[in-house]
Amino acid sequence: MPAALHAQWDYGMEVGLNAGAPIPEKMVTGAKGQPGVQPVLGLFAVYSMKRRIDIQASLYFDSKTASYTSPVAYPYIVVSGDSIDSFSGKVKGKFSNRYLSLPIFVFYKLGHHWSVGAGGYFSYLLRGSNKGQLTEGKAGFNGMFAIDDRAFDESSQIHSIDYGLNIGLKYQIRKYLKLQWFVAYGLQSVTKASDNFKDKTHNTYTYLTLGYGF
Repeated sequence: MPAALHAQWDYGMEVGLNAGAPIPEKMVTGAKGQPGVQPVLGLFAVYSMKRRIDIQASLYFDSKTASYTSPVAYPYIVVSGDSIDSFSGKVKGKFSNRYLSLPIFVFYKLGHHWSVGAGGYFSYLLRGSNKGQLTEGKAGFNGMFAIDDRAFDESSQIHSIDYGLNIGLKYQIRKYLKLQWFVAYGLQSVTKASDNFKDKTHNTYTYLTLGYGF
């Protein structure tokens, strides 16, 4: 490979953390959530187009978790293999989704160290989980059945594809060492549309990674 062409490309690996949660478009009164924090591991490639412009693509093994508590009113829900009609009460659950993610950035160099960038990402779901407990609830005609501490599993309602937008900063510590921070917002709803999940939720996570070039 010619030296001039080789100089345009950089490759390396990244390690870091993400933190965030799926955020609903419409917030429910009384709902609470706890962001999840997970490790990130991946590879990156950077192509220097011009003096101040770089294109960067990464490939992450990416887990996104969060826990939540919310009042709900479901037309029906499957609990421990049984279909329950007209449930109203509270749900305590946790998202635990593993993705293979491809974030892409266009960076503009502000100087020798700092760059600002924006772009998008595409993620494929490797394993999805949305499980928890139904509590303080009633079900059936006129709420004739009391429901408390019953397990539910809505993992099948998670979309297998996620995509969205990125914006962030990069700091070049040394020639082969970089620190990167960015925010990723999902445009695809995490959960599929159904009678129980009419409102859309979007993955909203911030990342902090350290990259080392080969």
